[in-house]
Amino acid sequence: MKVSVDILKIISELESHKKDFSRLNYDFSKLKVCIRKFCELFLTQFHFY
Repeated sequence: MKVSVDILKIISELESHKKDFSRLNYDFSKLKVCIRKFCELFLTQFHFY
C-alpha cells in the first residue's frame, strides 16, 4: 500500500506545481526534439538511416 500512497503524494505535488510541471514538460519535449534531430543526423552520417 505504501507505493499507492507515494503515487498519491506525487500526484498531489504535481497538481500543486502544475505551472512548474508544464514548464518542465515543455523543456522535456524540446529535449526530445533535440535528441531526435541528433539521432537522425548521426544515422544519416553513418548511413544507417
